[in-house]
Amino acid sequence: MKAAVRTIFERALPGRRTHALVIGVGAYPHCGGQGVTPLAQRVEPLSCAPVTAHKVARWLLEHQRSDTAAPLASMEVLISPYPGRSTAPIEGTVPAAATYDNVIVAFDRWLERCNQDEDSVALFYFCGHGLARDPSQQFLLLEDFHASKNRPFDHAVDYGATWEGMAGCRARTQVFFLDTCREIPEEVLEPTRLYGRALIAPIGKVYERTSAVTVYATAHGYEAFSPPDAPTPFSEAVLDTLGGLGARCKGTLNGPWHVTTDALGDVARVLSFHYPDAPQRSHHEGESSGADVLRELSGPPRVPLRLRFDPGHAIGSANLEVFRTTDRQLMIHWDHRPTPWTGHAEVGHYEVRATFNGAPWRDIGDQILVDTPVQDTCLYVKARP
Repeated sequence: MKAAVRTIFERALPGRRTHALVIGVGAYPHCGGQGVTPLAQRVEPLSCAPVTAHKVARWLLEHQRSDTAAPLASMEVLISPYPGRSTAPIEGTVPAAATYDNVIVAFDRWLERCNQDEDSVALFYFCGHGLARDPSQQFLLLEDFHASKNRPFDHAVDYGATWEGMAGCRARTQVFFLDTCREIPEEVLEPTRLYGRALIAPIGKVYERTSAVTVYATAHGYEAFSPPDAPTPFSEAVLDTLGGLGARCKGTLNGPWHVTTDALGDVARVLSFHYPDAPQRSHHEGESSGADVLRELSGPPRVPLRLRFDPGHAIGSANLEVFRTTDRQLMIHWDHRPTPWTGHAEVGHYEVRATFNGAPWRDIGDQILVDTPVQDTCLYVKARP
């Protein structure tokens, strides 16, 4: 018997509010192994996808629910667990599997709520396998992908068509996070056209969207990270950005600080800060005629900070101190360590000092501004004459 598709969270709220749909696909029972088409052989279970979807959903409940700018009003969650495992309940409810039929049920509920008010924020997050024929034709593969070898894409979402169809949704702020690969397998290149299915047809009345932004985990033609049994790096970067690294303030540093749709490009900077040598580069696109507020913070966020030296080996001889400019409080002390200092610091102005106590380098002092989303500062030192 199929599990019922139950709403994970819902409450009535006035004013601007967020409605979320989170999908994670860890099982592909019609793919992998022998006796299937070459395309289906490429699609294997993903242990990271259920973990990622679960974490995104819990983060929204913990942080977005209490937000003062666009609090969470509802959330649909669908998770297909990795084979041999089960899905832990969220708010006392076990999410149903991410089959095409279940996704349609959850999507229609989500869409109905988003249509209630043009001030709604429609938030969509997908983690699972994806295929891309070209930059405009991205497919999201659901649990029952390839259930029919003659119609394998009947259970794949045509994201481009879905995005176009969402112009018929009244919610003026729409954000989509696609935590999926965007590779181009040979089997996908062969046909002149592939036909997935849109979750909403681009028909009927079209509404003005002030923001309709898609944030991809990677650029077209590339894989996305899928660490075993752990949230994806992209999801961590998304949640860090929403959590404050994408925040900006007008006026004093004491706030309020707002995360807006214009800041979603910061996901790429956060991801590359933590994984500087990785080929994965997040990419965002869409339409935006304004900085729509997604979250509000009461004060300045803490920002990832890296302090390094040029030449790099000079840091091993340095006594590094960082003082907050406003009150001269010592914030960082890093003494004769061979690696760059990494940690977090609150947004603001700081004074950096490096002394070398007889080593063949000149002492230096500098002023830096630590600001969102991340701060990577290089201190240039010169040899003593």
